[in-house]
Amino acid sequence: MKGLNFVSLLYQSDGLALPIAVELIEKTEAVVDAKTQKTKFKCKLTKKEYLRAMLRVAQQQVAYRYLLADSWYASAENMNTVRALGHHFVLALESSRTVALSEEGRAAGQFQALDTLTFPDEQPLRVWLRSVESAVLVSRHVFTNKDQSQGVL
Repeated sequence: MKGLNFVSLLYQSDGLALPIAVELIEKTEAVVDAKTQKTKFKCKLTKKEYLRAMLRVAQQQVAYRYLLADSWYASAENMNTVRALGHHFVLALESSRTVALSEEGRAAGQFQALDTLTFPDEQPLRVWLRSVESAVLVSRHVFTNKDQSQGVL
């Protein structure tokens, strides 16, 4: 076994942190890789599909306000699901992710990569992603690592 794969939800409020859902990812379906002709195993659902299902269940049980997740979960479908459930999200976006600076720009296909934007005085920008129904706020944080190199989040 290469490792244990799972998706979990952790509810956190006022210093309390409780796991409220865990799904083990069981790769039980055999598929043949077209390139290598080797048999690999995959799960019937993707991790993103598990996340959306878990959020729908959590919606019925916990009064959460935000989903906090890394960039791997920052798909348009996940963002639209969170919004449809009446919540907000805080997600890291890849610097190459493309955005439009207005709703009209999105309709006209005028997209540019996040790393090409100028953020005025460290204020968030309101942007439109290709397949996300409503506008989102994005911000940039530049930090210095211990080795004095700079990173951007």
